[in-house]
Amino acid sequence: MCKKFLALPVKEKQRVFECIIDFHAHVAECGYVAVDFNDQNTLYNFDNGNFAICDIDYYVKGSYMNDGNIPGACLFMSPEEDEERVGDMVDEISNVYAMGGLAFIYFAKDYIFSFDNDNYPQDKWTLSNDLYEVAKKAISKTRNEQQQSIRSLIEEWKAADRK
Repeated sequence: MCKKFLALPVKEKQRVFECIIDFHAHVAECGYVAVDFNDQNTLYNFDNGNFAICDIDYYVKGSYMNDGNIPGACLFMSPEEDEERVGDMVDEISNVYAMGGLAFIYFAKDYIFSFDNDNYPQDKWTLSNDLYEVAKKAISKTRNEQQQSIRSLIEEWKAADRK
């Protein structure tokens, strides 16, 4: 992620993040799953605050099976996308994981997040403790502990942000 973007005010990064998860809820409702979504899939115009999501040509219709050759940035790949987990299904819950990873990149100052790391430093988190818990849940290694849809992630995020 561009250091200039990460230096933006938290509220601006939160606006962008919320638009990204809203987009992915729409994608899921249309029956698609993002493949290889990461922090490099957005373009941000620093002059006017507009941004765009790019590289959506990798999205696929429906869930798909991990064949051991899934492209992507490890920081955003759910455990079921790991090359050693051939046969696991990749679906909307996998995309919840990617959105949680993006939250940690955007809102955990100077933190590099990895699913191999169980230390999600709350002291580096720049938003509320409630939002931290929502993001942490999204990147749980246990699928049934994650939000079960992007829409659920959004609902929990908005509820936590109102507290």
